[in-house]
Amino acid sequence: FPVTIRPRVEGGLTSGQPTTAGGTPYGGAQPVTPPSPVKKTYTKTYTASWSRGWRGSSIVGNELRHGYYSGTKYTGMFGFPSQLQSDLAGSTISRMRVYVYANHWYYSSGGTGYFGCVGNASAPSSPPAAGVGDYVFSGKWSTKSGGLWMNVPSGSWPHWVSGAIKSISVGDFVSSTSPSFYSRYNGVGMSYPPIVTGK
Repeated sequence: FPVTIRPRVEGGLTSGQPTTAGGTPYGGAQPVTPPSPVKKTYTKTYTASWSRGWRGSSIVGNELRHGYYSGTKYTGMFGFPSQLQSDLAGSTISRMRVYVYANHWYYSSGGTGYFGCVGNASAPSSPPAAGVGDYVFSGKWSTKSGGLWMNVPSGSWPHWVSGAIKSISVGDFVSSTSPSFYSRYNGVGMSYPPIVTGK
């Protein structure tokens, strides 16, 4: 087999001189790996900027309605300032909750309220259609009035970030005419309006 003879170099390699093992040349500028971006976590809170309630197809003001009363269906919807969408753009949500204050339940023991995620950027003239909201969530009140925090379904978070979802529907998933679902919630212009918070 062939033999390769190389002269011996005393004192080691000098800067810029190649090695015999095919590795990275000794000395000289080395590539620098840029630091990873720093991930920052923020918690933001937004108060509803608009709300609307309906009795059947008639607008009844900013107070939010839910359920049936005397055979008529009541619904509502509320949304948040455009700053919410601006802040969410390109972000990743790790938690999202909504606060709603019920000022009246038909029974003193409270009841269960149903809410959905919708794409309205402002208050519509017509009530939400039955079952129009996606990613339905609910909250159980145990008193005739009071506030409650509810978790917004995680499946909806990417759609909040993209702007496809901007607001919350109230009561459009209630099909039972039982008065146990009838309730009213504070809207914009009232004390304790709806709030959304997330991080």
